Amino acid sequence: VTDPYQPVEQQLRLTRAILEELLRYHQVRLVVQTRAPLVTRDLDLLREFEHVQVNMTITTDDETVRRTFEPTCPPNAKRIEAIRQVQKAGIRASITMTPLLPVRDPVTFADTLLATGVQKFVIQSFHTTTARFVAGTGAAARSLAAQMGWNDARYQEVHAIMREKLPNLQEGKPGFAPVWD
Repeated sequence: VTDPYQPVEQQLRLTRAILEELLRYHQVRLVVQTRAPLVTRDLDLLREFEHVQVNMTITTDDETVRRTFEPTCPPNAKRIEAIRQVQKAGIRASITMTPLLPVRDPVTFADTLLATGVQKFVIQSFHTTTARFVAGTGAAARSLAAQMGWNDARYQEVHAIMREKLPNLQEGKPGFAPVWD
């Protein structure tokens, strides 16, 4: 399993070619898990599937956190706009906070996610003791988490707010990708 919208997909269009091929078959049940707004390029094809869901990973409300923990991933605002477009296109959508990274304002973060129109959310805890980071980001990520007071107690506090505000919030496990009911 890998994000099908890696940066090179912009030029190679391999994911788009695979989607075109899959459309030839009936009964395909497709789940796309991504962090990339490029998924919106293929909305025309995704709308043609009878059973499809797009899951967008949005792990924090803070761009400093995002850049520190996910330096090669697109900005949060672009991901939020992309999943809003997926939802608006009538495609099943989910937002995955897997793992939930340090959050500055959980109430506003939850409201921002709800404003996309998405009604399905997955949350998973972030464990600084077992986390693996992109080469060179580990020390900075751990330092930032400590500076922000991101510990189990703070995670539980943010988690409670997210649970209260977000409908259909599911608990994720590593490798978990939500699909339709």
